[in-house]
Amino acid sequence: MIPFSDNYYGLSVFNSIANSKITNFISYQGLAHNSNAFINKFSTQVLDSLLGVKYTLQPYYGNDNVKTSQRMKYNNQLYRTDINSMAFGGDFKQISYAINQTALPLAYVSQRNWATNYFENEPIKNQQSFYTAATGDKTNLFTTINLPNAQLENAKTNGNFNYQKKVFSQTATVSFTFTPQTNNSYYLQLPANLTGKVASLTINGENVDIEARYDQVRLINIANKQKGKKLVLTFTLLKNKANLANIVIWELNSKHLTDTLIKLKENQPTVKEIKAGTIETSTFTTSGSQTLRTSIPYDNNWVIYDNGKKINYTKFTNTFLEIQLVDGKHQIKFVYVPHQFYLGLLISLITGICLLAYYFYHKRNQ
Repeated sequence: MIPFSDNYYGLSVFNSIANSKITNFISYQGLAHNSNAFINKFSTQVLDSLLGVKYTLQPYYGNDNVKTSQRMKYNNQLYRTDINSMAFGGDFKQISYAINQTALPLAYVSQRNWATNYFENEPIKNQQSFYTAATGDKTNLFTTINLPNAQLENAKTNGNFNYQKKVFSQTATVSFTFTPQTNNSYYLQLPANLTGKVASLTINGENVDIEARYDQVRLINIANKQKGKKLVLTFTLLKNKANLANIVIWELNSKHLTDTLIKLKENQPTVKEIKAGTIETSTFTTSGSQTLRTSIPYDNNWVIYDNGKKINYTKFTNTFLEIQLVDGKHQIKFVYVPHQFYLGLLISLITGICLLAYYFYHKRNQ
């Protein structure tokens, strides 16, 4: 499903005129993407929360009295164990949803301004930079875990994580056994060259989709609240050779992330859509120089008012709207005015009038 065409709020886009700044930002953060599309695949608790992803939908095949032949087919299921840390929201026929209680609101007041520096194919570093800019917290959220020794079946290695089949016609696997030492979230980082055409991945025998739209670094959420549970990460070689170098396991400090975001969410203004193209906050008070940050894509067509007075706005992390605030009470209104659309209407109207005038003039002089 596409949020725009199916009329719901979601983190995926397929559009030939997609906002390039958003697409670039998404690519740096590690979501599956190409030049004009992206989906919420290979995300983390950090990214979901900063972008305000509040609900996660899952297939639900409970007692819904739906015949097997009539069930929906889900062809893009994600391997996300960090859903275990979310609150259960409810279920309907064939679908259930979880609530991300650390998801930031559409607009929130933050204390400090930090520059963001993003790097190609380094989603962990980029998400850390995004987190610091949004919250002002410079704590490193992620730490690396050494990859365990590999167990080989019909495979051999010449070192440097290069593996090759012993017998080409037979299945060859490279497995790593990993046991989480905490209940934090863990992410397996796969290098850009390790695509689904080179090898497939299972975790404790369950297939994991590692395909992306482009060759890119991917983050696979392999564990959450699974302290002491043995995980067997098995790569099946789909070609004669595979390079498994640069695979990294990252551990997220889930408690620190949760504590920081819950505190940031306290006493924030509420945000409501008044009508199509108009968003409004409740009245709130700031002390000192503060910033109202949003997850609204930056666009010159926005007109923003503070207490009824038009104000200027800037770019947050070169992607989203943000407003510099001074001491006092504020009530912010965002109004989207599609200038180019209205200009197109005006040109069409003038063209229509000219054609009608020409028609009647020509008819009268025949």
